[in-house]
Amino acid sequence: MRLHSNYIIRHLGSILAEPEPCGDHDMCVPFTGTQAWTRSLGYNITDQWRAWYFDDQVAGYTQGYDYNLTFVTVKGSGHTVAEYKPKEALALYSRWLVGQFV
Repeated sequence: MRLHSNYIIRHLGSILAEPEPCGDHDMCVPFTGTQAWTRSLGYNITDQWRAWYFDDQVAGYTQGYDYNLTFVTVKGSGHTVAEYKPKEALALYSRWLVGQFV
């Protein structure tokens, strides 16, 4: 796993800054697998597991790691978050583009 995480840091650094949302109803790639993979990288946690909100409602959960890696779930979404939850996806990426925490 160390080789894998070193490769990510060296070759995909700017991509890691982008949050990759996971739908919590995704039957294709369950968020628990993505969460386990993210944890297996061994990065330090920089933002503890917490809810994120859209329109005064819990929209999902997030956790931040070193190297600007952000794990984000979107409640009620399937595999293609922007298709299942377009408003939440727009809010998520809009915040990210202006440098706000999710």
